[in-house]
Amino acid sequence: MMECSKKSVLLLNSQKIGEAQLNTLCTLNSVDFVASEKDLSDKFPEYKEKFI
Repeated sequence: MMECSKKSVLLLNSQKIGEAQLNTLCTLNSVDFVASEKDLSDKFPEYKEKFI
């Protein structure tokens, strides 16, 4: 679905970022925007423009 979309937004709980999980949905490179309840741009300064 992400490959067919014009834009992709990852909506996530900030506690999930950087933690080891059983599966991976995508990388930050593969989404256009990331929405979370906390500002995560300090943890990932190279993706700062993606965080909304």
